[in-house]
Amino acid sequence: MPGSRRNFLKQTLLSALSLLPIKCLSSNVLSATGFQELLHQYFPQQTISPTNSLHIYLPDIAENGASVPISIDADLEALEKFYIFAEKNPIPLVAEIQLTPKAIPYFHTRIKIAESSYIIVVAQTDSKWFSTHQWVKVEQGGCGSG
Repeated sequence: MPGSRRNFLKQTLLSALSLLPIKCLSSNVLSATGFQELLHQYFPQQTISPTNSLHIYLPDIAENGASVPISIDADLEALEKFYIFAEKNPIPLVAEIQLTPKAIPYFHTRIKIAESSYIIVVAQTDSKWFSTHQWVKVEQGGCGSG
């Protein structure tokens, strides 16, 4: 019987992993020299407009970059996704949040920030792309630095 339980757990785990959306960043995106270039490479055909309808709530100074609280909300219609970037992280894309059509456009979590940098949020609606950013000073780095 131990063999059948092990096989059951293995198959369950493999099935669960196959359902997870996994998005890999290509090496050319990660080797971008500037953050604007990285955004251009990540969203190559998109015009991303700055907006006041997308709000980021972050502390001005984060004592520890390993756990920085962030809240995002938006006054945008037909919002589909949020992308959160930390400009100076080894891998700048921190999160990609997909919203259902009836979701309230509000999100709160904690993110890891390597060092003081801009946090950029890009929002995708059904037809347009918007962004906003905020500077965060990090006292102690969260990605192996500081």
